[in-house]
This record gives sequence, C-alpha cells and structure tokens, in this order.
Amino acid sequence: MTTKLVEALQGAGDAVSRESGQVSRRRLATLGATALGSVAARAFSSDPLPSPAPPPGDYAPGVVQNWTNSGVRLARRISFGVDATFNKKARIRGFTRILEEQLNYTAIQDSICENVVNRNWPRVNMTMRQLRDAGDDWVTQQHLEEATIYRAVFSQRFLYQRMCEFWADHFNTWSDKVGGPLQLHWYRDCIQRHAMGNFYSLLRSVAFSPAMLEYLDNADNDCNNPNVNFARELLELHSVSVKSGYTPDDILSVALCFSGWGWEWDRDKGTWGTFKYNPDYHVVGAKVVLGNIIPNGQREQGEAVLDIVFHHPSCATFICTKLCHYFLGDGATTTQINAAAAEFRRTNGDIRSVLRKILTVANIMGSQPKFKRPFHLVVNACKSLKVTINDMWNLKYHQIGGCGHYPFYWETPDGYPDRFSFWGPSMGPRLSFAFEIANNRVWGVEGDLPTMIGADRDPDRVVQILNDAFFGGEMANADRDALEAYLRGGLLDDERLRGAAALCIGSPSFQWY
Repeated sequence: MTTKLVEALQGAGDAVSRESGQVSRRRLATLGATALGSVAARAFSSDPLPSPAPPPGDYAPGVVQNWTNSGVRLARRISFGVDATFNKKARIRGFTRILEEQLNYTAIQDSICENVVNRNWPRVNMTMRQLRDAGDDWVTQQHLEEATIYRAVFSQRFLYQRMCEFWADHFNTWSDKVGGPLQLHWYRDCIQRHAMGNFYSLLRSVAFSPAMLEYLDNADNDCNNPNVNFARELLELHSVSVKSGYTPDDILSVALCFSGWGWEWDRDKGTWGTFKYNPDYHVVGAKVVLGNIIPNGQREQGEAVLDIVFHHPSCATFICTKLCHYFLGDGATTTQINAAAAEFRRTNGDIRSVLRKILTVANIMGSQPKFKRPFHLVVNACKSLKVTINDMWNLKYHQIGGCGHYPFYWETPDGYPDRFSFWGPSMGPRLSFAFEIANNRVWGVEGDLPTMIGADRDPDRVVQILNDAFFGGEMANADRDALEAYLRGGLLDDERLRGAAALCIGSPSFQWY
C-alpha cells in the first residue's frame, strides 16, 4: 500500500498486457493458475512485491479487526462483494432481514439484470432443439460464460448466485469435453433450477444430465464395457464421500446399475441432447450397493442408487461439511457441521433450511476470513467500481481467465479449489488486474470513478467513499492508514483517484471476505 506498490502495479499491468497480446484469444481460456504464475513472475521480476498474505489463521486479526457489523459481515459472506449500496442496505435492514430476503430469492426483483442477459446472450434461454438449430456450439458456451459473469456482477440475488457457484463446483463438468449446449442444459436446468431447493432433486437432475453422463463417461457404460468413472465420482464427490466406507465392489455395482444410461447424440433427431436409456446396454441381475440389495431391473436400478446414497448418513455430513467450509471457512467446527447435517436429514435435504442453520449470527461473526478466488475478486471490483460492461471478452479471458479461474473450465471433477494454499501464491495477475480495472484499461469495461467520488476531493471524504465502496465501511486500519497517506501525497486529481482505487483492490484486506 505504498507509491512503490502503485509503480509495481503499473509495471505489471504493462508487462501482462504485452504478454497477453502474443496469445490467441481462445488459448487464453486454457491458461491455469500455474501458467499465469509464471507470467506474473516475469512481470514483477524487476520490482519485487511483498509476498502473498499469510493464511487466514495468522492474518485474521488484521482483516477482521473492524468487521463489527453483523449485517455487513453476512452480506460480505453471502455475496460476491459488498459495494456501497449493499453496505448501506445491510446496516439498515440488519442480519436477519438480509438473510431472509436472500433466501427468498424469487421475490427479489431482478428484471434489470435479466433483461440485459436476455438481450445480449439469448442462447441461455433456448431449448435444446433451438440450440441444435442455432449451431456453433462454441457460441453457446460463450453465452453461458458471459451471462454467468454478468449475473454475478449485477444480479440482486446475491446468495442465489453464490449457491449456483457452489453447486457448479460440487457437480463440476468441463466445457471442453461436453460442449456448449450440454453444459448450458446442465447449468440452467440442474444447477440454477435446484440451487436453493432440495438436494435430492438436484442430485437426480445432475445424474440424468447428458452433460454429466458425457463428462464422466457413463454414456460409454454398457454391458460389454462397464465404465466406473461416473459411479466413482457419484460416491466420492457428489454424495457420500470416501468416509462412508464404500468399497471397489460398491463402485462396480453402482456402475452396473447405471449401465445403459446415456444421451441422444444424433443431431438429426428431435430428441438430440436429452437423456436416453438403452435397455440393451444394461447389465441385468440384482446388485448390492453399500449393503443394500437392489433387485433385478432396468433404469430404476440407477434411481435406486440415488435414493440409497441420498439417505446414507454420510451424505448429509459430507454436503454440510462442504457448505460450512464454503460459508464459514476452514475453521468450521464439528458442532456447526453436525447441526447443519441434522437439519439436512430432518428436512430431507432442504437447502434453504440448511443454510439457515449455517448462517447464524454466532457462526458468521465467529468465522475466519476467506480468501477470494479470482472470479470473486474480479466481480467484487466491478461491483465496487459500479462499472458498465459493454463487452465481456477482456474481462473473461484476460482478467478472470488470466488469473486461472475461467468459468466452467476446470478439467477434473472436483471443481475449482476453494483454499488459500492454491490461489494465494499467484498474486501477480490479481495486482495487475487491480491496476487495469481502476484505470479503465479493461477493454469493454468502464467505471466512472471521478463521478463516484464527486467534486469534493477532501482526503477524509474520499477515504470514506472508497471504504464504503470496497470494504463495507470496515477497512483494515493498516490499509486505511496507507490509503490516507497516498491520497495526501500529492494533488488529488483523477489520476491519483484511480491509483487509490487500485490500492484498494490490491490491498491485503480486499483479498479476503
């Protein structure tokens, strides 16, 4: 948070921009955190930056020292960032009202955001037949990605958008393998439809999803060549976890139960892109899964597996452990997890009831800060700066993708990591983004910082406006002191304002929520 840091940000921004210009647009989508780390290392080699912030257990006192308002703290945790508007609303309405409003997300007026989505990315609302007729599946994928980013920035259904993110990682599919239409169907008709509903309905929806059946190779699972990929991930990642004690025999039995489950791939048929069961590919006979005998049958054997894993005690514990870590951090306690799991079982997987049990005042106020993943950081900065997005290309590929978090592009079924140890070491692209977004150098994305600040450039007033916009009025003391020193260090013109915004986005405490 010094002038030297601003110079480093500028140097990194120039270097990464030059580097990005040599890489094709489509190739940028494949760049991961490791590759971008090397770009950042080159960009900062002549002017070393401070090392990444320490893990939350050590850094918590500095980050949370001013996080005293429970409504703001809840708003920070259930959204992609607290801007000045949400900050004010959270302080006025308080914890309980904010939570209930966000849980009842369908009652939140969101037509302004959705009208833009419908106008600019109409494929997200097309049927599979319409997508088939439209052709160019890559365009469909772009519509899904860009609509998802836009909603994260502008939707007023904050908790709902975060739950869509959670389940999209939990039931991860990879766009390069499944293609745009199938992935759009999976995200819209499985993830979005059931994100705040019932877990069993969500689990069934995903299991029947052509995208999942293609991604995990169950479309190739038949009596002549059993494929266990879907069966293994259903048990390990989607439902009961390895702690349930399932065996290799259970995996094989589950695979046999799902043999014949696939999807219609013939584009000449009106049913293209929909679930298809082929009884000729099914392995007949009774099976045993997790100690339960499944009688001889057809498609219903796979459905019986879904019922077994949903009602297994480990399922509630596993899902609620992930939810607690997502909202409360790695410090989530066994007591908190058990309480959420008990509610999961009591309500037969009602997601909103479980969230009420997790998102209590005591749990939120006692939770550790969490490190923002790149998608979260970029969206938060856009919200705080109140940007206008006219084109998504640079924001998606160079900024979010450049930080290694390109939407729907994690190759393995475990979903994008949500831990400091993975994202913390790659600070270079994040700092470069801070400089570029604050200085309107993200092509297609524009903020009007001078108008947001106004004509009165009194440093104390400017600090307060930036504090409300970026930190919910609860900026860490050390970062605030450094920001004040910077603002008083010279003429407070538009250029210095942009530098101050870059310092806010690149500050240690903005990396956490």
